[in-house]
Formats: sequence, C-alpha cells, structure tokens
Amino acid sequence: GQAVLQFRIPGETTGSFTQVRYYVGTFDDEPNVLIRETTTGGVTQAGPIAFNVLSFSALFWDGNAPPGPGRTWVTSWDSTTLDELTEVPLPISVALELTVYAGRFPLSQVGASTPIETVRLTTFVNIESAINHPNYERPTYP
Repeated sequence: GQAVLQFRIPGETTGSFTQVRYYVGTFDDEPNVLIRETTTGGVTQAGPIAFNVLSFSALFWDGNAPPGPGRTWVTSWDSTTLDELTEVPLPISVALELTVYAGRFPLSQVGASTPIETVRLTTFVNIESAINHPNYERPTYP
C-alpha cells in the first residue's frame, strides 16, 4: 500500500493546531522515503523516517459499527464526516505496516524479475480517547 496518514494535534493556543502527515515520497532526490511532514502556523517542516520503503499501509478499527462480525478494519478514516453526538470521532485502533527493502545492492540496481529481500514492520496504536468515548459500545464476552 501507499497510504497517507494525516491528522491534527491541538496547539498551545485556542484554535491552533499542528497538522502531521506521513507518506512515501522523494526526499533530497532519494525515492521511496517515508516522510513525516508537520505544518504549524503555515510553516511546514519535513524529514525522513525510513528509506527504501516499498509499502506503507494503515488500517483503522471502526468502533462505530455495531459490535459483532460487522465491526472490522477500514482502509480510511475521516473524522470530519462523523457526528460527534452519536459516533466515535476517532478510530479505536490504528494498524500500521511498513515494508522496506533490505538487500545489499541499491534498490535502483535490482532487476525487475529479481527477488528482493524485505523486512516488514507492523504495530498497532490504541487511541485511549476513542476507547473511553461514551459512544463506543465495547464488545462483551460471556
């Protein structure tokens, strides 16, 4: 996948925020870089997180679906489209996966039909404010 993960963090003053964005792009003429970009007060700063990135994916656990088999991971999340009075505005959890090239030769020198060595990193982030949100109906187990 080539996900773009974008969110806002409240700032120090009322109404201010920092926008954070993660995506795979080109950084200093180097392709396949996972980049973290922050924008605060109209000033954008970007920096590399990982090089030789082949895939960056994000999945979001939908706590707004009724508990049971219909509740699942979704491929996108837009909290601006949700009704905060009846829905949980944030995903309950976010699953992130990054696959990077781990070979000995530069990625640009690997032939199209040559198998490549990779490393896959996966993590899950639980969002406490969503888990504790009054509109989140937690599953119950017998």
